[in-house]
Amino acid sequence: MAEPSDDEWHLVAHSRVTAADVLSRKQIKEWESTKKYWSGIGQKHVKHTDIKGKIHIDGPLGSGGAAFVERITYGSVTMARKKIDRRRHKYATIEKLKEEANIMDKLVHRHIVTLVGTYTHGSNLLYLLTYPVAVCDLHHFLDDIEDVRLGTSADIEDAAKRFENLGFKGITEELIVNGHEDRILASLMDFLASVLGCVTEALEYVHGQRIRHQDLKPSNILLSPGQVYLADFGISMDLKDSTHSVTDSCVGWSPGYVAPEVEDKGKHHPSSADIYSLGCVFLNVATVLYGSTRAECGDVMREKHTTRAATIENFVNDLRPLAVKTGKAHEHSLTCMPKHLLGLTEAMLSHEPSSRPTASQVNAALHDIGGIEQIYHGNCCKKDASYVAGIIDSKMSKLGQDTSEYTKKIKALEEQHEHDKQAVAKLSEIQATYQLRLEKERNHLAEQYARQLERQRKELEAVLAKNKALEAELATLKPARRGPRKPHEKLRPPHLQSISTDAIPKQGFPLPVRRQSNLPVPVRPSTPLPSTPVRPQILRDSSSATSTLLSSVHSSFSRQSPASSVSSIDSETVRSDIPDSPMQSKAHMSPTGSLDKTADKTIIMTWAERARGNRKQ
Repeated sequence: MAEPSDDEWHLVAHSRVTAADVLSRKQIKEWESTKKYWSGIGQKHVKHTDIKGKIHIDGPLGSGGAAFVERITYGSVTMARKKIDRRRHKYATIEKLKEEANIMDKLVHRHIVTLVGTYTHGSNLLYLLTYPVAVCDLHHFLDDIEDVRLGTSADIEDAAKRFENLGFKGITEELIVNGHEDRILASLMDFLASVLGCVTEALEYVHGQRIRHQDLKPSNILLSPGQVYLADFGISMDLKDSTHSVTDSCVGWSPGYVAPEVEDKGKHHPSSADIYSLGCVFLNVATVLYGSTRAECGDVMREKHTTRAATIENFVNDLRPLAVKTGKAHEHSLTCMPKHLLGLTEAMLSHEPSSRPTASQVNAALHDIGGIEQIYHGNCCKKDASYVAGIIDSKMSKLGQDTSEYTKKIKALEEQHEHDKQAVAKLSEIQATYQLRLEKERNHLAEQYARQLERQRKELEAVLAKNKALEAELATLKPARRGPRKPHEKLRPPHLQSISTDAIPKQGFPLPVRRQSNLPVPVRPSTPLPSTPVRPQILRDSSSATSTLLSSVHSSFSRQSPASSVSSIDSETVRSDIPDSPMQSKAHMSPTGSLDKTADKTIIMTWAERARGNRKQ
């Protein structure tokens, strides 16, 4: 591995700041070894009265939530003091607030802040003393790098001072202003990438102790010269005494870094929720590493969790070409060079908790995609050459196995291909035979259809010839017509042929004709006048028509009852006398003037009976 240049951050171990750090850690170990601890009275947790006047406040470091952090000096050790006010925690007691100290007391790791001791002041205030005092957190460091890259820093002097305190020698305000940010950013980006591996190492250790952090975010990752520390275990959970790893606790989570299942306030696994929060930290770092803006990343992470998965996927896809431009290979490339970490980040941000990797898997993946140089780990967490060689050998072995498997598959496919070729040749021969048979059958059927068609054609010609002969014979039997028939005569039935054409309407429809009944037309004979009584003489015309008319008129105006009258056309029943009185309507009088009783037996016949020759007796 090439020797680093003088302006790189990891040479800061030879500076005066690192020497002070070594002395401070040595002093803390001596306190622990003497069993008197930092207080000198054999307890880590004491009252304010036991150490009164021994703590010197150097200045504030920051605040957040219900805590306030200050820089203090106790003896020769500079520490951070976290002040927690019980009155700002609802339903909390001092003993409940000490759980953070109890958890931190169980965690001893180079990337986790060390709990030196605690003390109380009255019944409401709890103080935690931790080491070391960080220069800044990851949140401010990301903002400084982005401001340098975009040239939007409001105070370049403060940013340059923080870079110098982190151990980056030679980074001054003049270099940033004069356009040397490319060389400065190269060193800053290398350190930023190494932060991810160190934080993952710390989380892997915490999960191995069955403790869940539950509030991973950039502001809880502290940076010191060449070091990274995981801090703020205020809402952490110790699962050592628990029979299961599922909880419904959802207090204290930070928007934009909380897992969807925690945001839904349901049952969840705190370990997978920690991985999701760590994935959010990875996405923020990748955004700065590959040249996007944190504002856009923040908008993505603050999206509603129902649509956040699709939004994250689109954002990661937009970052992939930017990552390739920085010289990082694709995550699936077969290379030992560094790859970008977007594929791993996307897996950590999976919406389904069961699809997320564990902390150990994330750490192993970072060693893998970090390449031979392991760019995603600091010098403190880099594996030796044998580990890297093992990863490479594993890849090559897997590649060889895959190659041998592919060779076997190719050979099997070639044998199958040869077998298929023989089967195809056999089927082709059979198909040729069937084709020949089909062709012969088709020709035979065509000949049969042709013969049948010829026979039917001849039969049709014979029928047409016979029909033509019959039509000629029929024409000779018809009588000759005197003249051409008028067009409208074709529409007249035979019984209307004698009707004059003038009676036919212009529309061409025949006149309505009553059906012939074949009954004889009745003829009304003349009615003889009675001899008595004497009626006034009526001049008669000599003609028979006049006589008949007068008889009809006389008969019509007769006062005889219709029920007893006899038709004048019946010559056998007509009498010559017509009674004048209504009293004689039922009994007619004889010529002598007497009533004729036989007249009541008058026979009345209908027209139909007369036509049929019937006669009632």
